[in-house]
This record gives sequence, C-alpha cells and structure tokens, in this order.
Amino acid sequence: MKKAISDLTAEQKAELEALATLSDDQINTDDIPEVTDWSDAQRGLFYRPVKQKNNIDDPDNFYPINVNNSQQYMSKKLNEEKWLAILGFIFVAAALYMSWLVLSFFTNILSAADPTRAATIIGTMITAFVALVSTILTQRQIKLREIEEAHREKKVEIYQNLIQTIASVIAGQNEQVSIKAPTEQELIDILFKYKSDILLWGSPKVIKSQLEWDQLGSKNEDVFTIVNNLYKAIREDIGLSNSGLNNLELIKLFLKDPDELDRAKIVEKLR
Repeated sequence: MKKAISDLTAEQKAELEALATLSDDQINTDDIPEVTDWSDAQRGLFYRPVKQKNNIDDPDNFYPINVNNSQQYMSKKLNEEKWLAILGFIFVAAALYMSWLVLSFFTNILSAADPTRAATIIGTMITAFVALVSTILTQRQIKLREIEEAHREKKVEIYQNLIQTIASVIAGQNEQVSIKAPTEQELIDILFKYKSDILLWGSPKVIKSQLEWDQLGSKNEDVFTIVNNLYKAIREDIGLSNSGLNNLELIKLFLKDPDELDRAKIVEKLR
C-alpha cells in the first residue's frame, strides 16, 4: 500500500526534496544507461487495451455505435436503395415497352401475311417458346438437385456422428461389444457441436425432435418413443423412407433382444 505524503518522516521528506532539486546531469544512470537514440522506436508496440466488462442491460454498452455515424450510414443506405428502386422501375418499364414493340411488330407481320404462313410462323414460335421454357426448367431442376445432394452429404456426416455416439453409449453397457463409451465431457462436447450443426443443416422436424429429447427430464414421456422419432426425422431429412417403421424398430436395432422392449411395454400396461 502506497504511503501518503503526510505519512512520511521528516528525513524522508528531506530526501525527496533533495532529489527534486537535482539537475539531469547529476542523476546517476549507471545501472540503467540513458537512451538518446530513438530512431528505431515504435509507438504503441506493447500497448494492450484494458478489458472492461459491459453491462448488457445498458444499451450504450451493448450497442457501442456512434449515433451520428449510424444515422449517416442509414441515410446513405436508404438513398442507395431508393436509387436502386428507381433504376429497377425504369428497367422493368423499358423491358415492357420493348416487349410491346416486338409483339406489335410480329402482330403486324402476321396480319399482313398469308393465313397459312401465319399459322406456320405461330406454330414455330410456340414450339421454340416451349422448348426454351423446358430447357430453363430442366436446368433449374438439375441445379436444385446438385444443391440438395451437396446438403445431403453434409447432413449425413452430422447425423452419422450423432448416431455413432449414441451407439457407443449403448455399446459401453454391453460386455460383448469392445467399443468404449465416451466420457461425460466428450459426450457434452459432441452434443453441443451437433446442436450447432443442425442449427444450419437440420430440418425443422429434426430440430423439434431434438428439443423433445432435451426435455425428457421435465416430461414424463417414453424415452424410446422420443429417440425413435428423432431417428425417423433424421432418416426423413436425408431422403430415406420410414414406411412400415411404426414399432420402435430403429431402437430395437441396438438391443441384444429386440423382443425385450415389447415385453416391457406389455408389463407396463398390465400394471
């Protein structure tokens, strides 16, 4: 703890006053030589800003934005959007006008032409238009299929990691299987990453099924049914059919005796 000036003795005060009256050439710098060449000095090289905790209840801390700058930015963006809207309107109007001119041109030609030749021209134009639309739709379907297949590969990777983790947990309780169950921390990390992944890649049904699984501790529901529903949602999300899987078959795959689950349900009903 630093002493205040009033706490110093008379001897200490006299020593400080003597030091204060010393000139620069009288100061002994043998232990730390004075630096006179600062040509290679760099300002702020070792500076580190002080970290401060912000209170999220204070809007000024939670949104550290200069109001004047933000208003100027918003005004600029609104002006840009206004001009883009005007240019878009002009472009649409010009496109409609050009379409009307082209349509009028062909209408005049067909009106002046022989009816037989006009019918041939109309038929050719319709055929070309249908072919163009078919080509565009086909290319669009191909592109959508490529995107869906790329998404499917990522989804399979995410879901496979989860299923392998659950399988290893179940296998860890089976003495006949050599697969080791993950530790509690490993399981927490895997599930956290899985939830982060399905936020971007999972279907709404998968996310809802996962939430039902997370709420098992607060609801008195059948754990096997909820996990089975999650498995079915995962299969549906990657394009697999669940037709005929209505009796917890996806859970029974991991049981040593699949009929044990049915017997347990019968006993539960008889109670």
